Amino acid sequence: MTNPNSQLESFPSEELQFFTPVSVGILAQLFCAGLVMAVTAAISLSSSTRNLPIASAETSTEASDAQRSRPDSTEQGLAAATSNAANATNGTDGSNETNGAEMTEGSSEAPVADADAGTAAATTPPVTSVRALDDVRQKSRKLPLAGEGVSDEIELCKIFTQDPAAVTLQLIGGDFTVPEQMTLTLKPFPVNAKAFLWKVSQESTSGLARNQEIGEFILKEQQLSFRWFRNMDKGKLPFCRLKISVGPDSEICDLWSVTRSGAAKVRFAKSEQMMDEFVPAGIRLPPFEILELDLTLKNWPEHEVSGEKLTFNETITVTFPDEESNNDLITLKLSLDKKEGRYALRGEYLFNAPVVSTRRKKTDVNYEEEKLTEDQLKKTSDSLKSSAAKVEKELDSVQQILTTLNERQEGLVQQIANGAGNAQRAALQQVDAQITDKEDEEAELQNAKEELNAAAMTMENIESLCEDIGNQGQIQYRLYRPFAGDGGDIVIAATVTEPAGISQPAAAISEPAAAIEPAAVEENR
Repeated sequence: MTNPNSQLESFPSEELQFFTPVSVGILAQLFCAGLVMAVTAAISLSSSTRNLPIASAETSTEASDAQRSRPDSTEQGLAAATSNAANATNGTDGSNETNGAEMTEGSSEAPVADADAGTAAATTPPVTSVRALDDVRQKSRKLPLAGEGVSDEIELCKIFTQDPAAVTLQLIGGDFTVPEQMTLTLKPFPVNAKAFLWKVSQESTSGLARNQEIGEFILKEQQLSFRWFRNMDKGKLPFCRLKISVGPDSEICDLWSVTRSGAAKVRFAKSEQMMDEFVPAGIRLPPFEILELDLTLKNWPEHEVSGEKLTFNETITVTFPDEESNNDLITLKLSLDKKEGRYALRGEYLFNAPVVSTRRKKTDVNYEEEKLTEDQLKKTSDSLKSSAAKVEKELDSVQQILTTLNERQEGLVQQIANGAGNAQRAALQQVDAQITDKEDEEAELQNAKEELNAAAMTMENIESLCEDIGNQGQIQYRLYRPFAGDGGDIVIAATVTEPAGISQPAAAISEPAAAIEPAAVEENR
């Protein structure tokens, strides 16, 4: 029996004859397309490799590590190209040439785009965070509420927070005990979700106005401001401190800006002097009794000083001793004075004046404390010169008389030696007595002359001291409200170069802000 399969093997049907050449052609086309894509990828890889710069071994290692770690490496680009080629091979639409062109374009551009993205990410600066009180630190923690040129509505600083209720204000130093008990307090009031205010109340245990609201702090749209109510007391709140806290970020701020001036000068036109006031007119200061004044004397002649700090009803004494006479040539008394509500440094000047007295033809020089003025110095010097001239004239007259008496004495002695009688002896006795009296008078006049010369020298020293003090001497000062503990001191007024010795408040944050020193003001007259 004949096998039907043998007929199929011997004589292929028309369907099989058609299938064989078509399948072979498709396979050939796919093979060519894959070959083209592989060649294109190889060319792209070779081109990118040639364009790379020549680097050192260390750079090459870093580049290799980066190439392995970055998603835009050439290997991944090649892998993407191979994947695209495989997809094109599996596709059934479009010509092979079009698919190959698309594949080649994709394989060459993708790595370059990724490399640019990586470079941009590497050069982008890091985002810096702004803390809530950075503007406070930028202002050196100085938020003045009063002073020369400060209005009744003041923008103090920025507080970078979206939640005003997260901000806490605390007043430091709001307790005043003299001349009466008074306390300043802050009372917070939320306005809305974007604003907050703190009213400042001044509460007293006595007086007509025992409880007054004198102003308010306002925080709105991240701006902290202050507003004074009309005709309110500005002599206490500016001399407290304000602590601002936003979470863990906090700063202690001054509410007063130091008034700067040149060093004070001593002038001897009058025996008492009110030196330039510490602050301009119209600025109200805290109670006089709570203030202290530090003094430093610069470029003064050698002196002795009883202290360096002044408080209410106290005096610092500056003396200039004279080693020869053991007396103080000049005495200066410095005190903190108040006149018509304004504070100033007061000076009272005295000197040890030589005073000439004459009794029973005897001239003496005594020293008495006199008020020191330029006129008084001149008057005393003129008096000394006049007395010295008078003594000198008297001394010349006595010496002339002595000369005559001595000549007569010699003659009588000679006569007696030649045998003269009793009359010559009696005359000689009288001459001897006269000589003794005149010699005593001469001695007294000589002593007076020496005393007057010493007094004249003293006056020269006093006048020289006054000239040096007036021309070169400076009084550097710092007026402040002292704080208990480690709160530092509120400096109200100071010379451009402050005396040392007063502590400053420590910042709550350890990062200091650059402080701007006030410009020097020319010296007070």
